[in-house]
Amino acid sequence: MARPPARRGVAVHWVEPRLVGEIEYRSFSAGGGFRHPSWRGLRPDREPGEVRRPA
Repeated sequence: MARPPARRGVAVHWVEPRLVGEIEYRSFSAGGGFRHPSWRGLRPDREPGEVRRPA
């Protein structure tokens, strides 16, 4: 799994994913983030290793 870029001057503590959540979104921003995301709920039928970013 790729790590997010480090930010200078910010203390960071990385964790391993254990839960999968579902969101709905309009598009991706220029920086790769989600535009207008909304929370749909947890997905107990999925494992973190199964999740992929849509094309």
